[in-house]
Amino acid sequence: MPSVTNFRSALNRHGGVQRQHRWRITLAFPAAVATSDQTRDASLLAITTTTPKSVLGEVLVPFGGREMPLPGDRKFEPISITFIGVEDDMAHTLFEAWSEQFNGSNSNTAVGEFVDSYKDVTMELLDKNDNVIKTYVLEQSWPQEVGELTLDQTSQDSYNQFTVVLRFFKSRNSSDR
Repeated sequence: MPSVTNFRSALNRHGGVQRQHRWRITLAFPAAVATSDQTRDASLLAITTTTPKSVLGEVLVPFGGREMPLPGDRKFEPISITFIGVEDDMAHTLFEAWSEQFNGSNSNTAVGEFVDSYKDVTMELLDKNDNVIKTYVLEQSWPQEVGELTLDQTSQDSYNQFTVVLRFFKSRNSSDR
């Protein structure tokens, strides 16, 4: 029968519990969209997200009157990142400009080559001393959705926030093979 002592020992062997607030994200924008200072500042405004989810597809193979499920191709799901809205709308504007690189709202055309607008985004999980314990790289990311800003004249003592949905071609992390 497991005891509290066994449970605590198991936690201590692995460094304790992982804290949800111990992470950072490093964004990358096309050079035509943001300066390095703007990119750093936008990265600091991220307040919630999730790690990338990957799903193994399923191949159903008929055998003996039944279907035998076998693992198929890996698929990567988009992730959502929520940002704090700032007075000059800097981060939201950067994501809108990045999105415009792929398809202009007025022109309905791309600016340059798509390959120049895809950017790698890095997510890092941190321990209690800010040491990186795991790194995820979202390769060739792009903003699939730039969320709205909620405007509310009755809202007080709060701040605005918005969500960006990032799509990416694949994710790799420090435990991949």
